[in-house]
Amino acid sequence: MNADEANAALDSVGRPVMVASYYRSGTHLLMDLVRRHFPEFRPRMRPFESIHSTYLSLDRFESTAHRPISPSASIALLAKASRPTIKTHALPSFERLRESTRVFCQQLVDRAVTLYAVRDGRDVMCSKHAWELAYRDGAEPDFDRFCFTPRPWGVNCPVHDWNEHVLTWLDRPGMIAVRFERVIRDTEAVIGELAEALQSEPQIRHPLLPKPIKSVRASWIARALGRLESTNVHSKDIRPFKRAEAFDGALTDRFFEMAGEAMTRLGYGR
Repeated sequence: MNADEANAALDSVGRPVMVASYYRSGTHLLMDLVRRHFPEFRPRMRPFESIHSTYLSLDRFESTAHRPISPSASIALLAKASRPTIKTHALPSFERLRESTRVFCQQLVDRAVTLYAVRDGRDVMCSKHAWELAYRDGAEPDFDRFCFTPRPWGVNCPVHDWNEHVLTWLDRPGMIAVRFERVIRDTEAVIGELAEALQSEPQIRHPLLPKPIKSVRASWIARALGRLESTNVHSKDIRPFKRAEAFDGALTDRFFEMAGEAMTRLGYGR
């Protein structure tokens, strides 16, 4: 798809919001918050549709994507809302995109309001460790080794990757960082800030935060009734470490040696 074809295809799509993040940083909570309070972003869904049909993941255009999608197929998904939601865990260079989809994706990104979901990197490590234990075969059970040992599928360890991801996105012009902790604790103020960023009038709903999906059964019922307010995939019964449990003084020092720049720029202290 060339630039003219991409522009023509996207002319029927409202201005998207793109939620970017490193894994386990509150991506879906931020997406769901936007759609809960801003009707333009709520998708039209058929009963029993997958939660993954409520937004478009740009990561599906990567060459190694588990559920790949074509630009033409994505248009129907984007058209489900007056203003669609897209997400990505990629770096802003989007270097892993399939070459045939690069022009389309760049056109889509250029049209979007970009929100970057951020969270204290130590909490990210705790959550990501639990996720990998639940969903990855051969995950590293030792937390210290998990944080600082390169994964079999990568060249750097998770702490290094998080630091790089944050710094690269923070340097992207026009990006708006949204802290996970503020979404939880100062929700109403965040909604006001989102209204300005999105140039959209909110319709406040209470409770302010969407109820999380905690089981396959709950997800099935919500989809059947058309009440899917959370796109977060339910977690298996593995409790993440609390930050105070996982990070003693020595590990905190090591973490800040590698990721201190990102923590400082985000305003997180020890």
